[in-house]
Amino acid sequence: WLINHHVIMSMVYIALLYPAWVARGWLPAPWSSAFLLGALPAAAASASLRLHVWFTATTFPEQFAEQQESTARWTRICDVLFAAVQMGAAVGISNRHQEFAMLFIAAAVAILIAALVIEPATARAAFPGRPQTR
Repeated sequence: WLINHHVIMSMVYIALLYPAWVARGWLPAPWSSAFLLGALPAAAASASLRLHVWFTATTFPEQFAEQQESTARWTRICDVLFAAVQMGAAVGISNRHQEFAMLFIAAAVAILIAALVIEPATARAAFPGRPQTR
């Protein structure tokens, strides 16, 4: 399940870039640029790290645990940053575009739960007895 988790999370990040592009036009300068310059690198980095772990798991399974452990902290930082940027944008657009604000808040909460609760639990289950990065 951990491998599937990484692929699904990568797809979620990539899918959320289009709504971010649309919503950036609703934010005043300099917040529109700050939103994109926060969302894009966080999404790109998290998706890249997660796809790297997926590739390792499928190509070099003996290195899966090590790569999961070595990328976990950076992936979590990207997840928290992306969620924070999504929440900030939601606040900025909520008066006029509640449907996008709801999308960003729901995505941010789901990403935080996935990053801080689901992924660590799944990693512990996948690698019992191995110390986990916090």
